[in-house]
Amino acid sequence: LSQSLIVFSSMVNLLFFIFQRHPESDKKPKIDWELVMLLEPGLACGVVVGVMLNRVSPRWLVTALLLLTLGISFMRSATKGLQLWRKETDGGCQQAKKDRSYCDIDIDLGAIDLLRHHRVPILVVTVIWLCTFLSNFHNVKTCSWQFAIYLSVFFVAMAGITYGSGRYLQIKAQPKQG
Repeated sequence: LSQSLIVFSSMVNLLFFIFQRHPESDKKPKIDWELVMLLEPGLACGVVVGVMLNRVSPRWLVTALLLLTLGISFMRSATKGLQLWRKETDGGCQQAKKDRSYCDIDIDLGAIDLLRHHRVPILVVTVIWLCTFLSNFHNVKTCSWQFAIYLSVFFVAMAGITYGSGRYLQIKAQPKQG
């Protein structure tokens, strides 16, 4: 149930932010796809390790860490929401629009062009998500030598994707010759 909630809340966040532009530059999307492309493989490996630690950790430790994480997240979200609410009620929604707030969500066609410009990082992130999702459907017994090989292959694949993403960004950042 918690994994379903996390997946669907992530999808809602993605749909909410995917067509928005960066608050300081209209030429950039709100989501930094290149950064996501670099960080996502490490995050996927961390999730795999976290799942294994969850299985061997005592319930009280898992519950305490969950409460701590949720408490910190709630406080940060509540503070940000309160600041936004004060900003909108003080100056009205018109002032908040000038400050590029969330009074209205406009999906403009220029944002779709921005997504096309970042299609390689988006494709890499999608491949990472699919690899992580599909890697859960295995019949390998935990704590066996096959499982160690399986984990090694997964971690090497994620490291390879991170290396390839870094090389792609280096080549993309080099000035064009000729």
